[in-house]
Amino acid sequence: MIKEIKHNGKVIAIIYRKNEKEETIHFLTDEQNNFQVALLNHKKGHVIPIHFHNPIKRNITGTDEMLYVEEGKMKVLFYSKGPKNKAKKIAEGILIKGDIVNLISEAHGFEFLEKSRIVYVKQGPYINKITDKKIL
Repeated sequence: MIKEIKHNGKVIAIIYRKNEKEETIHFLTDEQNNFQVALLNHKKGHVIPIHFHNPIKRNITGTDEMLYVEEGKMKVLFYSKGPKNKAKKIAEGILIKGDIVNLISEAHGFEFLEKSRIVYVKQGPYINKITDKKIL
């Protein structure tokens, strides 16, 4: 199951459950997202031809993040930045082993409900803690 978290009609995050099943390739994100996320489900013997990606210069605004729960259980809290950066809770979701969350915009926080091992990927390049992040 795919769950979109929306704020003011805009998708701010997407949760992908480990039981999501698709045939071949199914893109879960819009073509305009900074991260392009797809589920690949191929039969034995399927071949993706050898290829490389052209070095295209991209102008990206924002920092997308993706967390994959390899082990454990966590809660993701979704907030709007609100006026004067005052956080207002929008939603929350529980992620378990095998689940993924793609954080696209707005604010968020995490609470680990069990000892957890998370694979974390974010948009780079990293500048520094003061420039890249604002704690609300």
